[in-house]
Amino acid sequence: MSGQGWEALLTREVRWFFDGSLPADVKSWFTAGSTRGVRKSRSDVYDLAPARRGIGVKQRDGVRLDAKHKVAELGVVRLRPGVEGRVDDWEKTVQSGLTVGPERLVVSKEIITLRFEAESPPDRGSAGCEVELASISIGSARSWSLCFETFGDPALRGEALEAGLDGLVGEGPLPEGLELRSERSCGYPEWLTTQDPVS
Repeated sequence: MSGQGWEALLTREVRWFFDGSLPADVKSWFTAGSTRGVRKSRSDVYDLAPARRGIGVKQRDGVRLDAKHKVAELGVVRLRPGVEGRVDDWEKTVQSGLTVGPERLVVSKEIITLRFEAESPPDRGSAGCEVELASISIGSARSWSLCFETFGDPALRGEALEAGLDGLVGEGPLPEGLELRSERSCGYPEWLTTQDPVS
């Protein structure tokens, strides 16, 4: 997906999807009782044709096209006690002025994001992990997701993911009923192909 005019970023990501509305106790755990996290609402328009090939393409804010494709699969990783997920490396690119194709799916999101910095050598720049909790609506269908995604120096993406895991999960218990298992873990393109465009 790289090309002239595109800025490529390499990130490491692990994500889980769940059916239904976001449980109140999970939201409270994530936000420490509504005292932390950056909140935003938006609708993204996804292109389903590349999603079937494992490529994520979405139009954000009506003008910006985000694209991502998987460059490495680390497989199922036991990240913490009771936390397993499919960890992948993605190359992300951004460009303005393009649109998605005719097969499209509008996904509305209510997002809360936490940001955790990793320790890094002074000559390597900053790196860290954004942890995202999102309520998702596709028509009348409701889902939610939890995602860890690294930022900064790609060479530090392992340390960056650990910073996110330490910051949110540590070694403490998850909320009762929250099961972060590999069978619920996948990237956005794979999940989109399971959704009904006319829900």
